[in-house]
Amino acid sequence: MKIDVRLTDKSEAYIIKNLYPLYLYDLSGHYGRTPMFTGYMRIVTIFEH
Repeated sequence: MKIDVRLTDKSEAYIIKNLYPLYLYDLSGHYGRTPMFTGYMRIVTIFEH
């Protein structure tokens, strides 16, 4: 299987926007965080601490 990694343009940005919450959800197990009731991860900035 050949996989190419490339930058997206604006016409394909929706793919990254849809995959990013899933990526955060997957990482949540490693960091011991739980998602919101919607299943999405809340992104916490350094200003919210």
